[in-house]
Amino acid sequence: MKKTFLLPAVLLLVCFAFKAKAQHELNSYISDTLHRSQNAYLEIGGPGLVISANYDSRFTNSRTGLGATVGVGYLPNKSSSLLTIPVQLNYLMGSYQHYFELGAGATFLKYKSGTIGDFIPFHNDANKQFVGTATIGYRYQPIDRGYNFRVSFNPVFDQHSVYAYAGVGFGYTF
Repeated sequence: MKKTFLLPAVLLLVCFAFKAKAQHELNSYISDTLHRSQNAYLEIGGPGLVISANYDSRFTNSRTGLGATVGVGYLPNKSSSLLTIPVQLNYLMGSYQHYFELGAGATFLKYKSGTIGDFIPFHNDANKQFVGTATIGYRYQPIDRGYNFRVSFNPVFDQHSVYAYAGVGFGYTF
């Protein structure tokens, strides 16, 4: 008698577990497709080249697809400083919190009081310039709200050469 009640009870629990998982995936899909991702984050390296504060958003109500990033970075040195303003278009591919990111843009550089040294090898004597940037990276971005993480390879190029940079960023998705 106990066995006849045990089997239906186990099957019922399994059905509820599958229903809960399916409902969670449906809710994630709805949130993923109807909620535009917006991120604020601090990044070391990356297109900002130094420590930068950045804002990123998609152009449509989606967690993936085309979007843009803009930021501001600053590096003080004994008798000089560097201000950076990175701007990039980017594209996110992936699903459920894990995304592959491709981006391209430019970073404005402004030097003050002398040279920056070996950290920025492409500085010029004009104290202002633009450099091209690209991003190839991974982004962890929660579906609703929460902390995000990114790591990227960032080629930076001027009219003379291409330089290899990398970036690591932490922030918040809202």
